[in-house]
Amino acid sequence: MEGVLENVNDVVQNIRRRQMSITERTEESVRLGVAQMDNGFKKLKEISIVVLETGLRLPGLLFIELLWRYQGVSFEDISDNMIKQMPLSYFDIPTMLDFVHRRNFDHHAAIILSYFVIFISLMFLTLPLNRLIRMYSHFLSIFLFGVAYKLSAIYVDLELKSNEEELKLDGLIKLERHGFHFLAQVFFFTEMDMRTNRLLQMLLVVLQSMLLEVDGEPWRVALPVFALPIVARMCGCPRDKLKNAHNYACTGTMIFIATYILFRGPSLIKSTKTALRQIKAVFMVHGLADGVSVLWRKLRILELLTFTWITMFLMVLYVELIDKGRTWSEVGRVLLTGVAETTNTPITLAALAVSVSYVCKWIADLTKLITGGTRSHGHVLAHSGYTEAVSVVILCIQTGFLGMQVEQKTILLALVLYIVISALLQSLFEIIEVVLLNLPSTPTATTSRHARCISIALLLVVIPFFTTKTMLTFLPIDIYTAIIIANSATVTARAIGVILKYIVLIVETKSEEPWEGIDDLVYYIDCANKGIELIAANVVLAFGCWQVVRVGFSFATFAILLFHVIVNIYKRAEQTLHYIRNRNAAVKNINRLSKADVTQLREREDVCAICFIEMKEEARITPCKHYFHGPCLRKWLAVKMVCPLCYTYMKEEDFGAKPTSSQASNLDQIRENPRNAEEAEDEEVAAAGGDIFDWDDLFNFRADRNRNERRLHNARDMWPLSVDDDAYESDSDNGEELIIAEED
Repeated sequence: MEGVLENVNDVVQNIRRRQMSITERTEESVRLGVAQMDNGFKKLKEISIVVLETGLRLPGLLFIELLWRYQGVSFEDISDNMIKQMPLSYFDIPTMLDFVHRRNFDHHAAIILSYFVIFISLMFLTLPLNRLIRMYSHFLSIFLFGVAYKLSAIYVDLELKSNEEELKLDGLIKLERHGFHFLAQVFFFTEMDMRTNRLLQMLLVVLQSMLLEVDGEPWRVALPVFALPIVARMCGCPRDKLKNAHNYACTGTMIFIATYILFRGPSLIKSTKTALRQIKAVFMVHGLADGVSVLWRKLRILELLTFTWITMFLMVLYVELIDKGRTWSEVGRVLLTGVAETTNTPITLAALAVSVSYVCKWIADLTKLITGGTRSHGHVLAHSGYTEAVSVVILCIQTGFLGMQVEQKTILLALVLYIVISALLQSLFEIIEVVLLNLPSTPTATTSRHARCISIALLLVVIPFFTTKTMLTFLPIDIYTAIIIANSATVTARAIGVILKYIVLIVETKSEEPWEGIDDLVYYIDCANKGIELIAANVVLAFGCWQVVRVGFSFATFAILLFHVIVNIYKRAEQTLHYIRNRNAAVKNINRLSKADVTQLREREDVCAICFIEMKEEARITPCKHYFHGPCLRKWLAVKMVCPLCYTYMKEEDFGAKPTSSQASNLDQIRENPRNAEEAEDEEVAAAGGDIFDWDDLFNFRADRNRNERRLHNARDMWPLSVDDDAYESDSDNGEELIIAEED
């Protein structure tokens, strides 16, 4: 009986534990769900703030762009043909120009307007978000004053056209008409639509009071000053005196604006001083370079450049496709024309480069997402669009892009576009190569991931053919197009080689023992790829020399060919010879190592320390008495002449000989400090290759490499496309954002 009771108690306790565990799991799931929702809302809030701030700062960069574009054009030079070519053709620009010409603005207002535009643009670009919103509220208030002025002028004009000398409010219709004039806004400003298109006039005053944050009753009473003609008319003022009432209202408005500026001016000056002190504090704390990078990130310069260029580009596309009636069959040429018309100043050129970098980064991230690779950028130049952006800027500066006509810009942009596509394909290949070669050794990889990676690799085989074909239909063959064609052929050959190596690795993975001939196949594939690269580079060199002989010598062509010879021919040939030499040395050395028979392997029952597969039939014994698969050790020795397990440096005389007493005595020291092996290897390589000419030594690259890499990592602050957010957590311990003006 006691045993039964104990069993029942155990069952009850198990049930209670299960219920408690279910409850705890439910609570944990709820907590995780709430945390995920909070993170989602935080990210949505951050994105919304970025979009809002970028949109509010947009006019600043647009004003500077327009000022730079038309800085050499006077008001008298603006003709009707220029007006028709402007994208904002739906504005009544002739009336504006007539207004400008009649006031002789050409002699007095040019300098004033230029400095005023620069001042307003700097305010748009540098003010913090809360001050920027306040600035927009002031602009909106000025606009509402203009609306009130227009309504007052319309009312005076309508009363002058009426037949009543004296106003008698003896009927509901008359009272309604003047009452709605007092409280209404007319949209189309016509007498027929006066009663049908209305909004409450007093709402304008209330809105102005809210926007300006007016304190005190007298200030609020002064806002509806343009209602003075209506009040005067309702009080019996003659019709011919209404213009005087309207003029009094205009005078009162100007006095109100001047008084408001007088009262708000000291606060503006105080905020400016505070902003300058904060900027000075930023540079004192972070230094010059880091201070510039902090302000660069806080002001969102790159996002603003991209948003500005996209806005102008969409406006040009709207004019080309809608106003000019271009067909959709001309979309390609329309796109290039839109880019050419948009890019006219260094500002828009920088914006174009940043936009290109963003697009390239998004494509690279999408490729990583499809293939299942990591999306983190370990280096500022690693698939972040930086290379493509710099290529665009250098090519445009070298060719004088900004000083060309639209037709010439279109042709040059097509060339730049294909160069960017070529660089992007190279970046995509670097992404897919790592992922595809790691897939065979990843047992958790799904079939769909294999299929996605193979599909991307096949696209890299096909896309270069289409880009080359379309490029030859648009552009003539010169040194630039020859380099693009060579790069396309190189990417195609590399993609085919990666697919072949993937197939070989898959076959090796399915086999029980390492495949003895796999290293030879991979070696032949790599040699074929390197041979194709060298052949393509030499063809480009031959074509460039023929171009120099046929067309004539130019410094740009000579510089391109010199860089091509150093980077694409000499360095590749040196790397290829080094690869072949190391591989042949590894094969020769591995053949000199003793083999372990089946009996020894069965007695050891050990696995290879390189591939972690059990050694059953074949193994090689190193001079330090370690066992490895022959193919695995051959791959290792082709890279480093050290033992994979203990990092003992192996000289060529050690192969085929027993380990000496000095090796045995130094084995423990090498295990404790593996860097000794690397230092010994570097000394050996330096001694063996002392007669080899190295371009790095010629240009002192090797001595400055560490310093340059540190600078590149610091440049990450200036390039938020690949910024690690954790690196900036120390900017503000309390999570407070930097502001440039003092908060109210």
